[in-house]
Amino acid sequence: MERIAISSETALDLPKELLEECDIHLVPFTIIMGEEQYVDLTFPPRKIYDYVDLTGKLAKTSAVNEFAYQEFFDELLKSYDHVIHIALGDRISSTYSHAVEALKDPRFEGKVTLINSHTLSSAVGLQCVYASKLVKEGLGHEEIAKKVIERQDKIQVSFLIEKLDYLAKGGRCTKILAFGANILRIHPQLIVEEGALTVGKKFRGPLSKVLYDYVDDVEKTSPKFDPDLAIVTHTVMPEDMVEKVKERCLERGFKRVVTVEAGGAVAIHCGPHAFSVIYYRED
Repeated sequence: MERIAISSETALDLPKELLEECDIHLVPFTIIMGEEQYVDLTFPPRKIYDYVDLTGKLAKTSAVNEFAYQEFFDELLKSYDHVIHIALGDRISSTYSHAVEALKDPRFEGKVTLINSHTLSSAVGLQCVYASKLVKEGLGHEEIAKKVIERQDKIQVSFLIEKLDYLAKGGRCTKILAFGANILRIHPQLIVEEGALTVGKKFRGPLSKVLYDYVDDVEKTSPKFDPDLAIVTHTVMPEDMVEKVKERCLERGFKRVVTVEAGGAVAIHCGPHAFSVIYYRED
């Protein structure tokens, strides 16, 4: 039987238990804070917020470059016949285009399948988990890639953002807009639309209330779902809030709900107390 590896970048935001259970391999982003560089997932995201609080400057991400991809795929192909790499969406990060260039090397021809996830964070991770399931069922790499791509538009993915400060620092919205939203206690929903991030609904009120309003809205807009897995993803959200949402997902009918604190790529752009519930819809 074909030995197939499933891989992605560290921005896929899956808990360690799922990474190990599904045998998912990761190539890391680099997180830059001033003059220092760090490997993503080797430090707590809180370090990013401490850096911003101390300096007033936003940390940065450095996308995986072509050479790093080639080294990564070379290493995997020592143990596997084929690699299916599900990359962060091409309209969200330059990683996909770097992977495309890396795979122009003839030595990878017919050995690596690159999939554009068209999304970010745990929505990429969800595709990797699905691909892993298909590997265990004995499907070949072409059929797995086909099924993963066919199901991409069925993913419920959006993020509730506490404040627009970090998006403003990153130039993704104006400081005036961020200031006004903060004064009015408006918490925007970021959605993935045609592979790019855009602002969806706006929720107003204290975070403790808005969080559950957001979960209610997700339930209403995506009432039918694949019950196998839901991923509750957040950036340093209070533990009691995360657990309450997890319990709610289980009550709703999900067989398994995992929680994960997002890594550097999401933490940098969304800021603290960003939140999402991610799963496959069944329309």
